Amino acid sequence: MYIGVVPGAVGYVTWAYVLSRIPASRAGSFLYFIPLVALVVAWAWLGEVPGPGSLAGGLLVLGGVIMVNAERGGTRPGAARRGDAAERSLPTRAVG
Repeated sequence: MYIGVVPGAVGYVTWAYVLSRIPASRAGSFLYFIPLVALVVAWAWLGEVPGPGSLAGGLLVLGGVIMVNAERGGTRPGAARRGDAAERSLPTRAVG
């Protein structure tokens, strides 16, 4: 019962917290860190030495997550959805 409830509850609460802070598209890219963290934990705690393929895959994942989350100059897609400058430039109108 404990193994089913506690990790599931912690996972959902943590995911909800993250989604309240950053957009889902950016948060989703961080899910690719899970295998990399598992590799590091197995290496540090269990003494399992990863093979060259595992290390190369971990570096590839790390590079991909960094590329996806790197800030780029210029206009960001979806700026109006999040209430940035594009939305502030629109005139407001009273409803009702």
